[in-house]
Amino acid sequence: MDNKDNFDLEEFEKKMKQLPKVEDHRSKNEIFQNIKKQLDTEPQKKRRSWMMPALASATAAGLLLALIPMILSNGSEEALPYAEEAEAGEMFMVDMDEALEKATETTMEYNNYIPAIVEGNLQDDQRVVTIPYLDEQAMFIVPLSFIVRDDDIILNQISVILEEYDPSAVGLLASPLKGVAMKEVSETTVSVDIPEVLAGSSNQKMLEEALNMVLAPLGYEAFNILVGGQGGVDIGEYGPMEGWPITSSPSGYTAYENSTGRTFLVAGGLGEVTGLTFEDIVRLMASTTPGIVIEAVEELSNQAVTISFGQETDLVIHEDSLMLLEAILLTAKHFKVEEVEFHNAGVDELGPYKFNDRISTEISPNGIAFR
Repeated sequence: MDNKDNFDLEEFEKKMKQLPKVEDHRSKNEIFQNIKKQLDTEPQKKRRSWMMPALASATAAGLLLALIPMILSNGSEEALPYAEEAEAGEMFMVDMDEALEKATETTMEYNNYIPAIVEGNLQDDQRVVTIPYLDEQAMFIVPLSFIVRDDDIILNQISVILEEYDPSAVGLLASPLKGVAMKEVSETTVSVDIPEVLAGSSNQKMLEEALNMVLAPLGYEAFNILVGGQGGVDIGEYGPMEGWPITSSPSGYTAYENSTGRTFLVAGGLGEVTGLTFEDIVRLMASTTPGIVIEAVEELSNQAVTISFGQETDLVIHEDSLMLLEAILLTAKHFKVEEVEFHNAGVDELGPYKFNDRISTEISPNGIAFR
């Protein structure tokens, strides 16, 4: 017979009552101090290491790296219905959710990071436009990328996004280009009509930066600024901005997390990088990510480079890896590098990127679904 069948509950209770009484003679203050000491010595939640040092004090939300990432449509941004033919005012002939899913295809789980759009995954009639918005403190520009129809009214599509997209859905402020009218005057030049000249050199500099961000990827070389339809108006310290050259200087990328918990890649934040090479900036971005070591950066050709990680690197175990990888690709793109080959990544693929071949730098930061 099993021993449990002989168990006597009353006898057990009797013996338990005979056990000596256990008392804690410590004072309440001693107990409190012991608990506090234990809490103080417990490991704290890991702070993401890849920060924006130049902007770290600009916002109470902090400039942190997010978890390895990704999707952006959590109900706030909706897809634009696909249409066989565009009716008046309808210019976005793509199913944005479907297009975005393909363009950011990945095997990873997504949290708060808004990943880049991989342009190689777009359909033939689609393209990407990148539009500047402002962070919550209006201190710097946050680029958002949108998939649109690839046709000759691209500037009109940009104007519609500027007018209709609500950036507060992802915790950002309106674009510096909101209310601005853009019109192509030649294959290389765009006319930009602004409502008024905003006072302050920082606002004028931000306007120039915003126009460079939008127009440089479209292949334009210069812009003319009108104010209320009038040309020749002084734009602060710049004077009249006519035939103003469009430039795009490589500055590297850092991560910005706003109060909604969403995290974006933004250009800059690394301090002064003028004169630095591609390798310099890559090493600078990687240096603040513990456990990721850049062993070598070599130029394979005029359009391709190879980046070798240290043997101890394993990208899959680092929560910052996808953001760092996309920051490297975007920086390479600014340096006119078309493909990057990665070695010793410790993993065969990361998100939509496979390391068994060269990876195209044709990506656009922070992809957004919009209707």
